[in-house]
Amino acid sequence: NASWMMKGCIDFLTGSSEEAVKLRDKFVFKIVPMLNPDGVINGNYRTGLAGNDLNRKWRNPSREMHPTIYHMKAMMGRMRDERGVSLFLDFHGHSVKNNIFIYGCDHKYWDNGHGENHPSREFPAPMHNRLFPAQLDSICPMFSYEDCRFHVKRRKENSGRVVCWREFTNNSYTLESTFGGGDKDHFPESAHLGVKSYEKMGADVCRTLVQVLCVTAAEEKAMEQQLLAKIETMVLPEGDSDDEGGGDA
Repeated sequence: NASWMMKGCIDFLTGSSEEAVKLRDKFVFKIVPMLNPDGVINGNYRTGLAGNDLNRKWRNPSREMHPTIYHMKAMMGRMRDERGVSLFLDFHGHSVKNNIFIYGCDHKYWDNGHGENHPSREFPAPMHNRLFPAQLDSICPMFSYEDCRFHVKRRKENSGRVVCWREFTNNSYTLESTFGGGDKDHFPESAHLGVKSYEKMGADVCRTLVQVLCVTAAEEKAMEQQLLAKIETMVLPEGDSDDEGGGDA
């Protein structure tokens, strides 16, 4: 399912629409179709061939044991130093929860007392990490903001979304797509999601990028105020599970 969402993104970005042209004109996209090729080809989806959960190796990846994470992180470091990183989005499939949703990082977890934030990074603005998923929720009926979570638990400090948030960009997320289906509160009701649904989800991610990142300063401020008002009315549970479900992209 994560790979089909990725295909939806790629098809949109390489298309001829005005929105796609805007994105290509303004941003450089680094697309990594799969970070666990040796594991997936052998039937795994979380662990590589060496038996390591690669989404728990981002803080200090080994060049020999975790080469895809090592080189991905090195590439992002070069981009941060040369031009900045606007957004990191890790596509996963979730084996437990329903719907399609995001895991992000709330500003209140920034200071963890271990000095792991890169010197180039500034303190995140309150609720800023929730703007992208809130806008995605407003344009995509398959996406569920209510299922999003923004905890940074200690056991997740080695995950891609947390390390990239601390080292590269405020906009660092895991996009989770269910292995099961939607529930009664979201479209499609009580149904498994098919290939076309996942591809549309990928395209809607790109449409949201246009609305969030390809705007004037005045438009950005107005949108931020509108989204923050929406976020304040959608209180999310603090104690719910935020397990990244593992993925194939």
